[in-house]
Amino acid sequence: MKRTWVITNALFGLWLFLPLIQRVVPVFPRIVLTGVEKAPKKPEATWSAWFNGSYAEQYEKRYAARLSLRPHLVRTDNELSYRVFGQIPARHGTRVVLGRSGWLYEGAYIDQHNRPKPFSGEKLNRRVAEARSLQDRLLEHGIGCLIVLVPSKVTIYPEFLPAGALTRPIGEPGAYERVVPALEAAKVRFLDVRKLFLQWKEDSEFPLFPRTGTHWSYAAATRVAGEIFRELGEQTGKAFPEVVLTGLERGGDPYREENDLGDLLNLWSWRRFAGPQIQPIISVRQPSGRPLPRLLFVGDSFAHTLNRLLDRHHAVARQDLLYYYQRRFSYPGEKQEPIDPNTFPLRQELLACDAVILVINEHWLPDIGFGFLAPAAHALEAP
Repeated sequence: MKRTWVITNALFGLWLFLPLIQRVVPVFPRIVLTGVEKAPKKPEATWSAWFNGSYAEQYEKRYAARLSLRPHLVRTDNELSYRVFGQIPARHGTRVVLGRSGWLYEGAYIDQHNRPKPFSGEKLNRRVAEARSLQDRLLEHGIGCLIVLVPSKVTIYPEFLPAGALTRPIGEPGAYERVVPALEAAKVRFLDVRKLFLQWKEDSEFPLFPRTGTHWSYAAATRVAGEIFRELGEQTGKAFPEVVLTGLERGGDPYREENDLGDLLNLWSWRRFAGPQIQPIISVRQPSGRPLPRLLFVGDSFAHTLNRLLDRHHAVARQDLLYYYQRRFSYPGEKQEPIDPNTFPLRQELLACDAVILVINEHWLPDIGFGFLAPAAHALEAP
């Protein structure tokens, strides 16, 4: 009995000092939590803070955030909540929604579908006119220009949403249903990826959106890249690379954004939660006697998948992404830097590329280019 008491107390003492031991000598592997958290402020050591309790509250939050075992405890708590109660953690920032069969959705896309933001016909007509003007100016210089309309996961896979998640039926007139006819009427060149995905979905051997990601899958992006280059070739009469999906490889971990929502759950079993992965086997056929193209992308986070895909397979000489026209990502290397739209050398950048690709998810319509269209067209008109 005495021996049991000693062992119990020793284990309890070890448990109390384990965070300190972990901080000095890592007993468990160091891990980090996925997602962005604001670091708690340093407590203000004032008399008022001491007596009203705010100092103790701030100190406790700061101490908890810096606890060496906090990531391990958070993952353990999240794992138990999911395995026992079927719940995923509520979190600040990106809201993750658990659907049927373990499918994950980003809450903002569900909200936007249910309650689309209104916009005037005048704004829509202005955006379409700006897009047409930019395409005409670019083609005068032999530069291709294509708008890529990307659907959301909600639109393509509504069947896996939790019951009652949709309050507005799929297909009911919204931003997409207004923008597409307007672009067609103005003869603006665009690629309707929603239409393509709905055609491909029934016979596709791979998911067009990964089960635990909010962006399109790399296999789907491969087929879209092929369509983009084909369209640019028709526009300009120039030979662009041919990107072909030649096969699929099953197994391995998800690549980057294919598990971006799953990563935010901070589970121990994230690999099993993401399920078996399907990665594309890609063939890039370069046009003989022609240098690789240089591309300028302008768009949202869905452009990253295309950029990384083309970069990994050396399909372009150089590509830049003007991310929301606020930040520049340059490939190869994925270097990034902020930009000032007021001083950005638009004419120089436009004339140095072979094509401009405007990527926009239906979530952001009708804000094609995020303020890029009119200044770009004006820059090309300037002497």
